[in-house]
Amino acid sequence: DHRDLHSFPTRRSSDLKIQALDISEDVMELMKQKIAALDSEIGDFLKTASCIGVRFDLKTLAIAAGVAPEEASRLLWKPMQEGLIQPTDNAYKYVLEIETNPGYRFIHDRVQQAAYSLMEDNEKLEMRFKIGRLMLERLTEIELEDRLFEVTNYFQNAAGWFEDESIRVTVAGLNARAGERAKLSSAFEAALGYAETGIALLPENCWETNYKLTYHLHKLRAEANFAIGNFEISIQHIRLMLDRITDPVDRAQLQIILVMHYHGRAEANLSLFTGLEALESFGVMVAKDNIQEMLAREFMRTKEIIQRYDEDQIVYYREGTE
Repeated sequence: DHRDLHSFPTRRSSDLKIQALDISEDVMELMKQKIAALDSEIGDFLKTASCIGVRFDLKTLAIAAGVAPEEASRLLWKPMQEGLIQPTDNAYKYVLEIETNPGYRFIHDRVQQAAYSLMEDNEKLEMRFKIGRLMLERLTEIELEDRLFEVTNYFQNAAGWFEDESIRVTVAGLNARAGERAKLSSAFEAALGYAETGIALLPENCWETNYKLTYHLHKLRAEANFAIGNFEISIQHIRLMLDRITDPVDRAQLQIILVMHYHGRAEANLSLFTGLEALESFGVMVAKDNIQEMLAREFMRTKEIIQRYDEDQIVYYREGTE
């Protein structure tokens, strides 16, 4: 009886051995046949679970399938008996008694792949899009923040399923948040991927209708390209952005990136003049016609200061002890 969930369902010894196998293609084919032989409702439910991953929790699966957690738990009972999945904790025993969110896993990643392979490519994309959208609707903001990468990734490669502009902009925002978090973790390639995905989702008139998000995504793309060494691409993107931006703070943020670009390539003049342009945006005017003379004076002044100290003192000051 499903209501008596206090013991793990007995599995045939042949099923138990699957866990210990390095599953071959033949065994994977056997798993596909086994899944296909399940009741269609249960088989489809298992396919939905495979779209989440090797590991999944009851709440996410219930959301994805559009059923109550109690019904989700019932539908998982047969796959557990067949040795296809197993619980990762004891919470599955108490679904009908207390509010809990048990975890499950396919007994082997190849079993998950077998279930996933039974779906057509467009079915996979549609299901992942559906899961992402349902999670967006049902997760709290705190839960969404905790599962940001997971939810955002459900929408990858699903551009054809966005039926209106509002969901496209919402998912573009998710990519901006995920990309920013990836950048802060120094995962710059991932940050670039999120930025480019987000930009591709924006409407044509995005600079007029969604300026803040559009600026954020384009700036993130430029920063990520800079971080991974795509300097020319980053400069090109920033220059295109500067043609569209009038806000002095936003312009200055981009010009700071350009200053770092030019400084890193030992292009002192470009670095200097870009910095001066940023200052001009805030009303700080520096005469450029005598800039070389000014730099020469500062160079000589700095040299005179340095000459007052011996080498040991300079090292001492450089280490920040005074």
